[in-house]
Amino acid sequence: MVKVPTKLSIIRKALENNSVMKVVNVHREYHLPHIRPGKEVHPVDIYEFKVAPEMPVYDVDALQQLMLCLVPPSLEPTSINDFFPYADGSGMDFGSLVFDEDIGLKKGKEEVIITAQDLLKDKSLKEKGFTDGKRTLTYTNPLRRRIEVRLYPNEEIAKNEHYKCYIDGKALEKYRKESKKD
Repeated sequence: MVKVPTKLSIIRKALENNSVMKVVNVHREYHLPHIRPGKEVHPVDIYEFKVAPEMPVYDVDALQQLMLCLVPPSLEPTSINDFFPYADGSGMDFGSLVFDEDIGLKKGKEEVIITAQDLLKDKSLKEKGFTDGKRTLTYTNPLRRRIEVRLYPNEEIAKNEHYKCYIDGKALEKYRKESKKD
């Protein structure tokens, strides 16, 4: 059996081998042990990579281009959250690449039992697959992993939990000035 690399392993390798980027933090939320009965479609294994260029970059267009080159072009994101400059030029929303991958299956079987006598007389139950007030439901759902690679203008902003998705103009200007001193 040929072992196909996971999206997670491809992303991790691409980031580790990128000489102009630094992985500042990797956060993982692992929900697999807590799966509840029933249909679930939300990711059960979530990774967030916080990445920053080795040399600070504050231009939104340049950051967008850098972000799009973080992973191999053959790896298509599930979604792209673009860098977005504020209209007055005072701040920005950070961009990210989001990847979903199937990591297994969840199969289930549920039995629905109607006990209310007035409902048992309802003819529409038979149309909906009920026999003597009972219906068995079976399903197969994928278990999914979500990987988000979020790019920040510099390492200090990436480390600051206050700036998860955006930064205002005042704070951004402070970081610009600090990086010019170095």
